[in-house]
Amino acid sequence: MEYRFFCINCGYTDLYDLDDEVIRCPKCGKETMMNVGNLPVPIMKSKRDIKKFLHKILNPDWKDNDDGSDPKEFTDLLYSYFE
Repeated sequence: MEYRFFCINCGYTDLYDLDDEVIRCPKCGKETMMNVGNLPVPIMKSKRDIKKFLHKILNPDWKDNDDGSDPKEFTDLLYSYFE
């Protein structure tokens, strides 16, 4: 099954045959691509568009690692959008 991944850093989106929650973005090179399932992702023109999209889909469970911790780079970037 393919899942849509969305980069919270640069807005890149693509389909991957992975069920990981966070992966490295091939465009910006950061570990900031999140699995958004089959949600349609709008074209992102600015960081404001990314923030608006994240507010719509944010769920406390999607970013947890198996041990309950968050990927540091991903979490730092995510929280910087909401400050």
